[in-house]
Amino acid sequence: MNRRKKLRIVVGLLPNVLAKKFARVERYGLMILIGLLIVLPLLGAQLGMNLNFVSQLISVTANAVIQTILRLTGNTLGETADGFRNADKSERNRITC
Repeated sequence: MNRRKKLRIVVGLLPNVLAKKFARVERYGLMILIGLLIVLPLLGAQLGMNLNFVSQLISVTANAVIQTILRLTGNTLGETADGFRNADKSERNRITC
């Protein structure tokens, strides 16, 4: 399914008022994405502000998905199969030696 068809699905699912507004803006979609992902954080760095909210949103969402998968599989983040955290390698070596 190409990108135009996917956007038309979005227009079809939205109420008429929002669909008309979205249809007018959809041709600028790539420029909006570039602005949100690249230009806005660069502008924020120049102004001394954190405008990198898109990356933060992606990071929070990805971490939540990873944590859910780890819980469902019975694993925890930061522990190895033998029960030691990665930071406790010296402790593991001391016990096994």
